[in-house]
Amino acid sequence: GCDKRNERGLSWTLNSTVAKWFALRLKPSGESAQVLVGTCKKSDIYAYFEERGEEEIIVEPSKVQIIRVDKATKE
Repeated sequence: GCDKRNERGLSWTLNSTVAKWFALRLKPSGESAQVLVGTCKKSDIYAYFEERGEEEIIVEPSKVQIIRVDKATKE
């Protein structure tokens, strides 16, 4: 989850609810909030964290292939 200014980060979540929360946390109106859906090779993942239920992976942004961009909404 992100806005259009920071689409390519190192930190990604495997949990769509968490992604939506991150997208909307700084843009509560939903303006430019989006959830990027992508894939990467397991071997490209540097780390996986389960803390706080985020299911976070750390991966080089260039190794993620974006397959879809969804607008994040409160519904």
